[in-house]
Amino acid sequence: MHPPAVRRAAAGRASLALVALVLAIVAVMVGNALVREYVITPGQPVATVNGQVVSAGTYARFLRFRGFELQRQLAQFQQPPNVGGRTAAFRTSDLETQLQGLTFNAGVELAVAELIRQEAAARGLRVSDADLRREREAFVAGPPPPTPAPTVTTGTPAAATPDARMPPTPSPAPARAAPSPTPTPGFDERYRRLRDALQLDEATVERFLTDKALRRTFGAVLIADVLGGTPQARVAHIQAASKDEAEKAAVRLANLQPFDVVAREVSTEADSREAGGDLGWVPRGLYPVAWDEAAFGLQPGVVSEPVETESGWHLIKVLAAAETRPLDPKTAERLGDVRLRAWLTEQTDAGKIVHSLTAETIAWAQRDAQRAR
Repeated sequence: MHPPAVRRAAAGRASLALVALVLAIVAVMVGNALVREYVITPGQPVATVNGQVVSAGTYARFLRFRGFELQRQLAQFQQPPNVGGRTAAFRTSDLETQLQGLTFNAGVELAVAELIRQEAAARGLRVSDADLRREREAFVAGPPPPTPAPTVTTGTPAAATPDARMPPTPSPAPARAAPSPTPTPGFDERYRRLRDALQLDEATVERFLTDKALRRTFGAVLIADVLGGTPQARVAHIQAASKDEAEKAAVRLANLQPFDVVAREVSTEADSREAGGDLGWVPRGLYPVAWDEAAFGLQPGVVSEPVETESGWHLIKVLAAAETRPLDPKTAERLGDVRLRAWLTEQTDAGKIVHSLTAETIAWAQRDAQRAR
């Protein structure tokens, strides 16, 4: 038998060996977790576009970039109630919906950007320095403030008359010298501060801004056939949530109530409602097929029967028509976007994009955003 001292020494060595083994196992587990968190997961695909991987790391960075843009737009509309009117309320709701769906939609947007990048390269398209500069300037400046809602007055206010009981207005105190204003940071400094706040390097932000500019450039190519001129109609419409609501509005119009008055009271389409339903000049292909066919089949002054589209039920009135008319820049951009979305649908249906975003990747990207704050 071994003496007690020898047995205690052996037990001590065994305990130390056990502790060392446990520590080694923990170190391996921690090391594996760190490797997975910082090396493996960032390289995992969230989408594959014609064999080109869109990585989780790019997805996490784009989540920060796009989330910042949406939050900044939302802040512009969260103003006192009179700023922007009902249009601002609808826009606020739309932005909140976009933010709620951003974790999924960010992956879709990145895949679309990659697909456009590949197609643009095949066609020899590139973003001009001027277009990229405009994107940088828009990113630094932020969205413009919403247009204040019109103030309705009920009469001309009476001119103020002096009141003998009012005390005399005191003489103003001598003006004090105003403090020197704090110098406004230059463009480059503001651009750097935004990147630092988002924890994104310049190359990453430039890539995302280039993707936005390239989307517009590609959209312009898709409408090259109509830029010189195309048939257009000046159209007003009333959009209702149901056929019953549209039919009730049609009865009011049949009773000779003004179209613009009914549109302001009934229409659920925010952008045109404040203008009495007036959409301006509209080319073919800008709106859904059923809407398009109804609008371009009407004579000026005639109101359509209720027309159903994905966005609701419509009463359409043509105010004027032109056999050919140049597209204004805003409408041209919208039409380009419509044609681009149709092209993207064809490409997606053809299997060009394979999405592989998982809940695990979303959770990792959210942790990455927390670390970047």
